[in-house]
Amino acid sequence: GIAPVVIMNRLGIAFTARPFIVSFLLMSVCAAILGMGIRWLNTRAGTRYAAALGCLSTVAILAAVFVAIPRRIESGAYRSVNQEISPFYTETLTGKKLYSEDWKGRVVVLSFWATWCTPCQTELPEIAALQAKYRDDPNVLIFALNSGNHGETPAKAQAYLTKRKLMLNSAIDSFGVAPDEDSWGPAAKSLSVTSLPALYILDRSGRLRIIHLGYDSSEQLSKSLSHRIDELL
Repeated sequence: GIAPVVIMNRLGIAFTARPFIVSFLLMSVCAAILGMGIRWLNTRAGTRYAAALGCLSTVAILAAVFVAIPRRIESGAYRSVNQEISPFYTETLTGKKLYSEDWKGRVVVLSFWATWCTPCQTELPEIAALQAKYRDDPNVLIFALNSGNHGETPAKAQAYLTKRKLMLNSAIDSFGVAPDEDSWGPAAKSLSVTSLPALYILDRSGRLRIIHLGYDSSEQLSKSLSHRIDELL
């Protein structure tokens, strides 16, 4: 029982996450059954067979924790689409306007976040790592797009990024949205964003192709996103 908890916690799967309790119970039951089987083999068939079963079961559990569970979480977080979107505009934290139509010809990753969003705070370093990888690739654009609602402002967003030393292409989606309002900006409305964190990837023609909602550190997000960006390229 202790081993599954420790391993899954090290992987970053939250105790409150939906997959945790199911995975933990399955692993614990299997471990208990295997433990009884190993003890039975040790007394009836010999230590060699008991040791072999112990090794095989250990490999199976580690494979489930390090491969099967993260893949399942990742597949549930991504959604592939192929839809046209309405053109939108946003603004950098320094006041420069950005127009989505100018991005055609490049793969664009929009990471919607906010300073009040706790999962966003964990996800942003992954986005920074992804941006660093494609920094010299003119065919890829990656933006950390602040939601601009619930009291968000360019100054507040910049202060947050500076404090945490996050080097990101940053923008804010707040045209026509008062800082104290809960409504979403033009980019969020065009892409139908309703929750944070949220990642939206546009292909070279400007069509929405990939949506990723939520965050779980067991996904290895920067690696999985990189794979999808390369596919679109």
